[in-house]
Amino acid sequence: MTKIFDKIAIQAAWQAKTLMKEVEAHAYALQERMQRRHGDEYRIEINHEAGFVLVRVENASKRRGY
Repeated sequence: MTKIFDKIAIQAAWQAKTLMKEVEAHAYALQERMQRRHGDEYRIEINHEAGFVLVRVENASKRRGY
């Protein structure tokens, strides 16, 4: 019975890792599009535990002319 649970746990971990990489790929794609569109450098921050993705301007003060 333990081997079955081990197999299920391995599959779940693999699926979670795959989904995390998919989220990261989408975030990087959005970052790249924002950079092309606006001409600024953008950074992404991802917190998988909180379910949070942020795409932000690297240096907002430069963008505003401060």
